[in-house]
Amino acid sequence: MFILQICNTFSQEILHQQVYEHPYTIEGLLETVIDWQDWYIYDDKKRTFKGDYVRHSIVKQGDKTFYKLYFNVKPAKLKENA
Repeated sequence: MFILQICNTFSQEILHQQVYEHPYTIEGLLETVIDWQDWYIYDDKKRTFKGDYVRHSIVKQGDKTFYKLYFNVKPAKLKENA
């Protein structure tokens, strides 16, 4: 099992977690994340953040592999169409 975790760098809070059967999707996403800097992140509480990629780690625990992506985040200010 492969688990993607999007984390707040400062608080270490897991903003979003997704489970995958294969690592290919996560590895492809990781390549894209490293190349771009500005991201909009939606957490599991439906909050929106603007995030800057900082680093990542890959941790194996038994049969699980955790891909932790760390972002500096701040609340996003989104404009609504009038």
